Amino acid sequence: MNNIEKRIERAINISTPDVLDKILLDCETQEGDIKMTTVNNITPIERHQAKGGYKFLRAKWVSVAAAMLILGFGTYFGYNRFAVAATIAFDVNPSIELKVNQAETVLSAEALNADAEIILKNMKLKGVDLEVAVNAVIGAMLKNGYVDEIKNSILISVENKNAEKGAALQSKLTNEVSSLLDALSVKGAVLSLNVSDDERLTTLAEKHGLTLGKTALIDLLVSQDTRLKFEDIAPLSINDINLLIASKNMTSETLESTGNASTNAYIGEDEAHLIAVTHAKTKSGDVKFAKSKLDWDDGHMVYDIEFSVANTKYDYEIDALSGAVLEYDTVTKKLPEPSPSKPIGDNFIGEDKAKTIALEHVGLDAKAVEFYRVKLDKDDGRNVYDVEFYSGNIEYDYEIDAVSGSILEYDADIENYSHPKPTNPSSKPEPSTQYPSIGPSLPPSPPVSDNYIGNDRAKNIALAHAELQESAVTKLEVSLDRDDGKVTYEVDFKKGKTEYEYEIDAVSGKILKWDTDFED
Repeated sequence: MNNIEKRIERAINISTPDVLDKILLDCETQEGDIKMTTVNNITPIERHQAKGGYKFLRAKWVSVAAAMLILGFGTYFGYNRFAVAATIAFDVNPSIELKVNQAETVLSAEALNADAEIILKNMKLKGVDLEVAVNAVIGAMLKNGYVDEIKNSILISVENKNAEKGAALQSKLTNEVSSLLDALSVKGAVLSLNVSDDERLTTLAEKHGLTLGKTALIDLLVSQDTRLKFEDIAPLSINDINLLIASKNMTSETLESTGNASTNAYIGEDEAHLIAVTHAKTKSGDVKFAKSKLDWDDGHMVYDIEFSVANTKYDYEIDALSGAVLEYDTVTKKLPEPSPSKPIGDNFIGEDKAKTIALEHVGLDAKAVEFYRVKLDKDDGRNVYDVEFYSGNIEYDYEIDAVSGSILEYDADIENYSHPKPTNPSSKPEPSTQYPSIGPSLPPSPPVSDNYIGNDRAKNIALAHAELQESAVTKLEVSLDRDDGKVTYEVDFKKGKTEYEYEIDAVSGKILKWDTDFED
C-alpha cells in the first residue's frame, strides 16, 4: 500500500469511531421505545448476531465513509489543482498572460498579440512552476530583442481576489524579474500593478486588445493628464509609457516602479536644447532654461523646451525621434517696473554715485576694478545699494544707503583665484559698457568666458550627482553667478516635493556646494 493510501486509511480510522456496538446495544435496551419486529420469535438484533451481522455492518459502514472521504479529498485537491488563483500578465510590446493555481503552477499561457505568439512559439508552460515560466518568458523577450538597452521597461500585473496574496505575488515577481535582468547585465525598468476585476477597465481592455494591467496603467496616466487620450496611448510600448510617467512625476499607491526607462531611442534633451537654441538664433551662454521634458503630443513623442534670453521667453516642441522643430513660440515682455517695496525716488543717490562712494572708500580708480553687480535692494526696511566689484583676486562687497550715501557695511575677501579673462582681451568692452544698468529686477551676470564649462555641462554634472534623469525633474534652472571670488553655475531643480540646489565651479566643473530640501 503506497503512502497516499496509508494517509487515507489513517484519516478514515480517525474519522469513523467504533460506535456500532453501542448503537445496537442501545436499541436492545430500549425495546419499550423502539418497536421490534420478530420473525419466528427472533429479534433483528438476535438474527443479526447469529449471522455475524456486527462485522458485516461495520465493514459496510466503513466502506461508505471511506468512499465519501475519498470523494471529498478528491474534490478538494482537484479544485485547488485546477482552480485559477491568480492571473499574471507581462507587457513589453509582447503581451503574455499566465494563469496559475494556488501552488503557483501554470494552468495556461496565452499570447495576446502577434509579438507574444513569437515568444510563446514552441514553449509549453502548462504544468510548469511559475518561477520557471517567468525565466522562460523574460529570457525569450531578451533573445528576440523585445527587451534591450533601447526598450528596457517591463510591466507586471497581478490579478488576485485576495488582495494581500496579490500584493505579495506582485512584489515577488518584481524582485525575480529585476534580479534576472541584473544577472543578464540589462539595466531594466520594472513597473508592477496589483489589478482587480473592474468592469470598466475590462471593457477597455477587450476593446483595445490589451491586458488588464496595461489598461490600468494607461488609465492612471490619462487620469492625471487630461490632455492625453486613451486610444492614443494604447499602441505605445511600455517603455514609452514609462517615460511619460516619469516626465509627469505620476504617482499612485497601486503602482510600483524600479529603475529608469531608457531614452536611447530618442535624440536626448541636450540635443533638443541645441536644436531649439540654434533655431532661435541665440547664444547658449545667454540662455536660461526653465523647462525640458519628454511628452506626447499629436501622435509624436516630443521634447517640450522652454527657455528665456533677457526678457524674451521661447517655447519649442521638438520631435524626439527626428529632431524636427514641430512648433515654436516666442513672447517678449516689457521689463517690470520697480517693485513698490523698492521705489526709486528722486532723493536716491543712484547706482553711479553708489559706485563712486565705494571706490573712494577703498581708494581705487574705476579703471582698476571690474564691477560685478550694483543692485537696489531692501535691508531691514531701508533702501540700499549692494555694490560688488573685483580688483585682481580681491572681492569687495559694499552696502550703501540709497538716500544718504552712507556706507552701512563693507567687506573684502582675498582669494587664491585668478578671475578668468576672455581669450581675446582686445574684444573685452570697457567696464562702463560691459555691465549696463538694466534695473533692479535684472542684475547683470558675470562675463562668459571660453574657459567655462557651459550651462549644459553644469546641468548634467548636477543631475548625475543626484542620480536623476533630466526627464524626471521639473523647474530646472541654470544661471551663471559669482561666489567668494569664483564664477559658478547655480543649478536648481525639483523632483516631486524635493528641491535640489547645486553650486558648480564654472571652470573646473567641481561641485562646490549642494543641498536638498523637502517641501512639506
